[in-house]
Amino acid sequence: MAESQRSSLSRPPLNVLIDPSIAARRSPWEINLSQLLELFLQAITRKDLIDLRAAGAAALSSATIYRLKVETLFLFERLRAERRAVNASEPPQMVVMPFRYEVYSTDIEELFEASRSSE
Repeated sequence: MAESQRSSLSRPPLNVLIDPSIAARRSPWEINLSQLLELFLQAITRKDLIDLRAAGAAALSSATIYRLKVETLFLFERLRAERRAVNASEPPQMVVMPFRYEVYSTDIEELFEASRSSE
């Protein structure tokens, strides 16, 4: 009785819920969890004795698949943040100051005269 239940759970598509390594090899968006969990529920309720280890493995696998789906949603944001990181090992580049053409040159005598007149 329990052996036939295990054999039905070890065949596709329900084997994804029992063995999480199978889910890791596939894209998480290819796996329809709601349909798989409905099939799993039907498979384990057909028997008199419910295998709680299989139910726990299915809960763990479905949570792992949901986590993989969430991680793929934020993958592009993580890549964008990594690209924005500044390399602190290099000094910043020099800022080129614009040259003002309207500035005229002065000599020391003009500066002394300007400082005396301000006193």
